[in-house]
Formats: sequence, structure tokens, C-alpha cells
Amino acid sequence: MDERKAHGWSFLILDKYKLRIPIISHIYIIDFQFNDIKFTRAKEKGEKSYFDFSFEAGTPQEIELQITKARDRIALLSDAIAFFHDKGVKFGNAMLMRAQRQISPDGKKVELYMGWGKEEVLANEEVLKNKIFPLYEKLKKSDSEIILCLTWFNAGLSEVNKINKFLAYWISLEAITPPGAEKEIDTISLEQFKKALKEVRKIKFKDNASKSVIIQKMTDAAKYKTIPAAMAERIQNIISKEECLKLLSILHMEDLRQTLSILSADRGKIAHGKQREVADLEKKTIFLHNLLYKALEKLLL
Repeated sequence: MDERKAHGWSFLILDKYKLRIPIISHIYIIDFQFNDIKFTRAKEKGEKSYFDFSFEAGTPQEIELQITKARDRIALLSDAIAFFHDKGVKFGNAMLMRAQRQISPDGKKVELYMGWGKEEVLANEEVLKNKIFPLYEKLKKSDSEIILCLTWFNAGLSEVNKINKFLAYWISLEAITPPGAEKEIDTISLEQFKKALKEVRKIKFKDNASKSVIIQKMTDAAKYKTIPAAMAERIQNIISKEECLKLLSILHMEDLRQTLSILSADRGKIAHGKQREVADLEKKTIFLHNLLYKALEKLLL
């Protein structure tokens, strides 16, 4: 708690907070209070409906914990609303507000929540004319996989749920992965392949051409790329090795293929319900964002 005074007024900054999360939906939801979650619908055109979640916290760690708790609970409630009505519910940028008790010179008390949000980015006329519109014209002529990559990249930027943001970025990366990549699990070991190839070479054929064709087909079949390997090869054809190493440094990794294999395993566990927690999720998500941004920058600008 912090106390300040000015012109006879006292201002007490309290350890009470309110997380306000705007929602975007085609569902007309009435005002309601559910335990410590409050929903307020838009009253006028141009306003947003929003969830409020109130809590007390004394340290930054407690605040972060409460915000995570709020997002999880509100997301689950929104999922239930969306399923019941078969209409989507999305979130806008959240605003964290802190309580302030104001005491006038005559002793009158008023408690307000003062808020702050993320800095807005202005897409001004010059940027639209000289950068965004030319990019739009270029996109109309771009390959479909690049457009799909950009669409999912935008979905990741717009997503507030950390897991969903990670998944959106991963799908964005998959969109520019060359076709023909196979599942991660090897169907045959290297030793098994070498043994089979050795046996084929012992077989006598009427003509060496047929034997060569069979050996070549076996070799080609054994050279399939896993999805992470195909991703890594595609990215390394777009971004230089030095740039990749710089991007990988946030994860303290140096091998792009190995890193993408780890992220692929994370995605698989999430998708199949084996886990909802991902180690170093924030850093991995930042890495995917930066990797995609750099790749799209090279492809589009």
C-alpha cells in the first residue's frame, strides 16, 4: 500500500487489482456475476463487453499467478458458453487495473480502479500507403502456403491464451513445410536398412540395371524427412545460419532441427491431451514468433 497527498487529497494505492478482458462474440450475453468473475455487456454501440476478475496480491509473482488463474477460469467459462450456443468467443487485449482510495479534504472516500494497457500501434496513412497496401498487392500474388502461414501467424499474434498462441505459431510454421514430410517415429532403423541393403546386393539379377533401380528405391525410401527435419531445411533455405543461431539463443540451443523436434513433441502431447503445461512455454513461443517473423520478412519484404 502506498500513500500520496496532493492539494489536501490523500491517495492510497491498494494491493487490490482487477483484470478486465474484453470479449468478441456473436452471443448476446446478459450481465452476470459468477463467484469472483463478473461479466458486463456493452451498453452502447462501439463499446466492448468484458469480463472482470478481482483479486488481491502483494508481489509481482502473486499478480502473475492470479492473472494466469483468471485467464484459465475465464477461458473455461467462455469455452462452455461457446459450446452451448455453438458460437465463438474470443478475447481482446486485457487491462490490469489497480485500486486507489481517494480521500477528499472533507474526508469523503472514493475507491477507483486505475488502469493501464498495452501501447497501441497507429497504422497511419503513410504506413498504409507506402507499406501495407503494397504488401497486400504482393500477397495476392503469393503462394497459398505463404498466405496460410501469415494467417496462422496473425492468429498467434491475436491469441491471448499461451497454449493456443504456441499452437497457432506451430501451425503457421507447418504451413510452409514442404509436402512429403512424415511422422516423427522412424519406421526402420539405420542398422536394419543397412542389413537389408547388404542382402539385396548379394542377390544375382539377370541385368544390373534392375538391381540398381531396386537399390535406388530402397535408398530413397529410407531418406524420408521427419516434419521437424523438413521444417528446419525449409527455414535454413530462407534464413542464414547466423540468423538461426541468434534466434536459437533464447532457448540456449544451436541445432534448429533438434529444437523443432522438441517443439513438435510438445505440440503432440498438447494435441493428444497428454499435457497442458509446457516447459519454458513463453521462451518457446517467443522463439517461434521470431523465427516466423524473420522467415515471413524474407519471403514478403
